[in-house]
Amino acid sequence: MIVSIYNDDTISINIESITKILNSCMRSINFIHKDEIIKINSKTVSKKTCRSLEINKTNESDLRVVFTEKQYDNNYYFQSDSNTIIVSFYLWKHLTTLPHNNGALYFISSLLSSEIIPGTKHMTRTGCIRDFLMEKTDVDVGMRSAYICPDCQSLLRNNKQENDYQKNILTTEELMCILNKLSYASRSETDVATIVNDAYKTAERDLLQTDNEKFDVFMCHNNKDKNNIKAISNKLKQNGLNPWLDIEQILPGEIWQDKIENIIPNINSAAIFVGKNGIGPWHNQEIRAILSEFANSNKRLIPVILPDCSKPPILPLFLRQMHYVDMRDLEPDPIELLTRGIVASSEI
Repeated sequence: MIVSIYNDDTISINIESITKILNSCMRSINFIHKDEIIKINSKTVSKKTCRSLEINKTNESDLRVVFTEKQYDNNYYFQSDSNTIIVSFYLWKHLTTLPHNNGALYFISSLLSSEIIPGTKHMTRTGCIRDFLMEKTDVDVGMRSAYICPDCQSLLRNNKQENDYQKNILTTEELMCILNKLSYASRSETDVATIVNDAYKTAERDLLQTDNEKFDVFMCHNNKDKNNIKAISNKLKQNGLNPWLDIEQILPGEIWQDKIENIIPNINSAAIFVGKNGIGPWHNQEIRAILSEFANSNKRLIPVILPDCSKPPILPLFLRQMHYVDMRDLEPDPIELLTRGIVASSEI
C-alpha cells in the first residue's frame, strides 16, 4: 500500500519528517511526501471537495492525505468517501499547545487505526486513538496519551483471526510504534518532527544509562505543570534524591503506560502535585494506579501544592486527610519538607 502526503497552500507541515517517522515503523505501508502544493479553491472543505480535488494521480498511490488550515463545513477534522482525504487544522492554536506536526502524525494514526480496529469510535474522551473527538480540544489529550485502550485491544484480539487482510496492510505493532513516538514527543511538549534528528538519538542514549537505577519518588503531575515539576525535580536531585520523572525516564518508542505501571510497585513514595491546572486526564489515571498499589502498604503518598496556585486547589478526596507540602510557603522550606518525607519513606 502506498500513501502520499501533501500540504495545501495554507499550511506548512514538515511532511518529510512525518513520512520518515511513519516509514521507520511500517513494513506493509510506504509513505511518500510530495512537494506539490495543493490548491483548494473553496473557502471550506467537504466530502465533495475530497472527491473533486485535482491531484497528480500518476503516482499510483492507494491513498492521498492533504493537510490544510481550511475548515470543514461540518467542523470535523477529516472526512472522506474517496481515496483522497483532507485533514483540517482550522484554529489549531486554539485547540492545543502542541505543534501541527504532532497533529499530522496523530490524524494519520487515527486513519490507520480504522484499518485494524473494528466497530465505531468512542464518543466520549478516553485518550484512545479511536476517540471520535466530540470536543475538538480533546485532540490535545489524544496526542499526549496516544494509545490503544483495553476495549479496542480486546476487539483487536477477537478480530485478528477473522481478518487475514491485516497481515498485508497493517499490524498492531506498527501502529503502536507510531503512537509511542507521538506520545513521547507530546508529553514532553516536543515537536515530533525532531525525533528524526541527531538530538533524538542523543536523548535516547542518555536515557538508556538510567535503566537500572533505583528511584526515591514518583513525580505524579499534570503535564501542563511540567516546567514546575522539572524545577522541583532538579532541587530534589541537589538534595541527593533520585526522582522518577516521565520525560527523563521513558525512551522514545517505549510504551509509557507499561513503564509507569512497572515503576509504581518498585518505589516507596509518590509526590502528587496539584497546581493551577488541576488534575489532568492522565494525571488522574496515574493517581488511581498509585492509590491501588499503595493502599495496603506502608508506602507514602505526599500531596504537593505547586507555587502557581492563587487559591487553595481542590484535592482528590483521599488526599485531603494527608499532610501536604505547600510550595507557596517560604517557611519552613517546602523542598526540605518534601525531601524529609521522601527520605522517611525509604526507611520504612
